Amino acid sequence: MWDVEGLVAPNVGFSTMAGKDFDQHTSKANNFKDMRPGCYDPKARVKDMDLDGVKTSVCFPGIPGLGGERLMSIKDVELRDWAISAYNDYLTDEFQAASPDRLIGLGVLPLTEPEKAVAELKRIARKGIRGLTVPFWIDGHVPGAKPLFDSMYGIVWSACEASAIPINLHFSAKSRGATPVLTATTPGLAEAYVTGLPLINFEILAQLIWTGVLERHPKLKVISSEGGIGWVPYFLERADYTYNRHHRTWSKGQVKTKPSDYFPRQCYVCFITDRAGVLLRDLIGVDSMMWEADYPHADTSWPFSHDRVDESLAGVSAKDRKKIVYDTAAGLYHLN
Repeated sequence: MWDVEGLVAPNVGFSTMAGKDFDQHTSKANNFKDMRPGCYDPKARVKDMDLDGVKTSVCFPGIPGLGGERLMSIKDVELRDWAISAYNDYLTDEFQAASPDRLIGLGVLPLTEPEKAVAELKRIARKGIRGLTVPFWIDGHVPGAKPLFDSMYGIVWSACEASAIPINLHFSAKSRGATPVLTATTPGLAEAYVTGLPLINFEILAQLIWTGVLERHPKLKVISSEGGIGWVPYFLERADYTYNRHHRTWSKGQVKTKPSDYFPRQCYVCFITDRAGVLLRDLIGVDSMMWEADYPHADTSWPFSHDRVDESLAGVSAKDRKKIVYDTAAGLYHLN
């Protein structure tokens, strides 16, 4: 548990459920003795990857926030900058170093100060960081922050382009006050919330496209994590319909072509199990699809990932299957 300036950040139980039966899942904080060592020990994590037949894992932060928003929210600027740098150094010097090319940690930036963010990006890129995690709703979680589409972040996205480092967007609540629904006493509210979470990915990609972020940064790669893929065909259809009907009125020239042209060029979507999306793969574009294991969270397929992949990708050609489970990710994260 972290307590910084009165902000308490426990290790939420749902983040450490690997190996537990479904009826043991809980949102309550866990002690180390209650979780698999792979939840916190990189060498133990690699052993669990071996058990699951997983070659390489891209890993999000936990307590710092899925997009690093808890670190960005520290009011003491000196402490904030130190905490972010210390976390990134841990990723390169300890976490990734435990098994190079098998563990990929996603770096965190002090986004509310873009010049500092660019400097930190360049520093950690030199040390071996291959991807960043960015808060979906940074303006709802980090005091004083502006939405991701604000022009203030332009120099950060340009630096990502120059470094060929993708940004990863893991679905999350729109504000700090939204997640208590997971512990709500009204039966069904938590399940309703979790069911609808993928639609948050729908909304953030729409914002990044329509506000011109992808137009202004044509080499920026954006990865939608844990949001599934089944919604993508309708998303593209609806976005193009909106373009044809309304873009002359509302978007004021922020996009120069149809949204469906930006998507295959710059967007990637990930799924754990999504048979509907796989059946619609020709409408999505196989080159934009990636499989994920979500270890050690409650949705994880561990230790039966190969079974889940076989179920989801039944009928998919060997060539396309290889793209989905390895090749596309290997290209994005510059793996050997």
